[in-house]
Amino acid sequence: MDFGPSYAKTESIRPLAENGQASQSGSLETLFNTLADFTFTLPPFSCIIALVIKIEQRKIYLYFIYPFATLFFIALSFCFIMSARGYLVVFDNGIKFEKTGMIIGSTNPPGAKIFLNGKDISKATIPFLSTKINNLKKGKYILDYEKDGFYTWQKELLVSPERVTWANYALLFSKNPKIEKTEIGGKLLGSLNSKDNKYSIFLVQNADNQIIYLVNNSDDSKDDVFETAKMKPEERISGVTLIAWSDDHENLLVKGMLGAVEQYYVINTSDKTSENVTGLLPAGFSSPMFNPANGDELYFALNGQVLRVNVPAKTSQAFSEKGILYFSVEKNGNIYYIKDNAGARSLWQANGDFSNPSAITDGIPASENYSLTVSSQGQKMALQTKEGALYLIDNIDGKEMLIVMGKNISEFSWSPDGDRLLYKNGPDVKVFEFVDYKKESREYQIPNGADLRDFAWYDNDHLLAETLNNKAEVMDFDGQNKIDLAAITPGSKVFFSSDNHNISFISKSDADKFALSRYITEF
Repeated sequence: MDFGPSYAKTESIRPLAENGQASQSGSLETLFNTLADFTFTLPPFSCIIALVIKIEQRKIYLYFIYPFATLFFIALSFCFIMSARGYLVVFDNGIKFEKTGMIIGSTNPPGAKIFLNGKDISKATIPFLSTKINNLKKGKYILDYEKDGFYTWQKELLVSPERVTWANYALLFSKNPKIEKTEIGGKLLGSLNSKDNKYSIFLVQNADNQIIYLVNNSDDSKDDVFETAKMKPEERISGVTLIAWSDDHENLLVKGMLGAVEQYYVINTSDKTSENVTGLLPAGFSSPMFNPANGDELYFALNGQVLRVNVPAKTSQAFSEKGILYFSVEKNGNIYYIKDNAGARSLWQANGDFSNPSAITDGIPASENYSLTVSSQGQKMALQTKEGALYLIDNIDGKEMLIVMGKNISEFSWSPDGDRLLYKNGPDVKVFEFVDYKKESREYQIPNGADLRDFAWYDNDHLLAETLNNKAEVMDFDGQNKIDLAAITPGSKVFFSSDNHNISFISKSDADKFALSRYITEF
């Protein structure tokens, strides 16, 4: 028989090693091919042998393919898992896994395009949920939110490995907002804003009549709750001054002059009645304030003691605790007070009737007067002396510590959630932020803070301010994304409604009159 052609064909496809010799796998392949081709020249029963040889040849290939495929699948799965855990696969002199961070953000209103370092990342903010930008290397990024008809929101963010950087609740303000105007009339003498930002009180001089208006901040609707012209001639007071307002909006304490004698009235804003409480307040009292937990109760200080008056019942009670230099009643109904003991001053806390007193911290600096505010959680306090020094009282390692914040503080306030403290230190405006997960804090200085005449919290992340050039301004809590909303009357305050976040400010009207302008935010 002539076996030459089959043998020659096998030799022509045999793989060679680099040195020109046949490789081992090539030799096996040649051997199997030769035997297979040889058996096809034998009688039919030899076909079975040829089939077995072909199957064995395939098994040899499978011995190599399956292990490599399995290893490739494991490696690919590992890469996916590491990527899901926030690692970036970097092919730099081999395979490396670099830890990454992410940015989570949202806007109000939603539907803003997202740009990162000036590049459109083909993502947009969505309603009710946050948008994730993950697998970001460590470093600084410029994040932009852009939406037609709105001011662009931009901020520099620092991304850290295995950390989430938040850019949530960014407010986008319209370039062409709707502004509604409500005429008040008369000359503005004073104003108060409720602690929950739902209502405002305005004291107006109109000819020989002084009027107090209660204004609903959500729609600027007004209602006159007190007029001196409606009082009996023999009881009519002048020179009315706003003093204190209860947290439930019901009771307003005012002072006026009846001839040369001071008179104190509590005005009920619901039924528009007034009660002369002068006889319940002894001469020389100071620091009047309503109990936040009970608007019918009025506290005041007298000669180192604290007294409480129940206005409807017309009763007065003096507490036995003495040596009190300052006190404050907070919304939880507790009393915080500074007590002097042989020259040593300490801060205390007690129930509204001075039961269960407990010392908070000692070493309170000497001063003629103090101002104290407690954060919403009641865990942190800010204390200011009459001389302007501001102290932070916080629990550190299980002990209340007194931390100096500044020596020349003119005003300060807590954010609604109590995690940030806003204060003005000389010409500078600063925000002190508490970061619990790092057990450290950060301080932000508002750019051009000296240009701000007045400021207040809009929400946990934003501030409202009045500028020296008489503009109503809104900004992020760290001073970025400043937007001038409108021109306002010099010296007036900017306030807002907690119900719909519409922003109100006093604007010019006719001569000797004023009006309220309401910026419709649609948030």
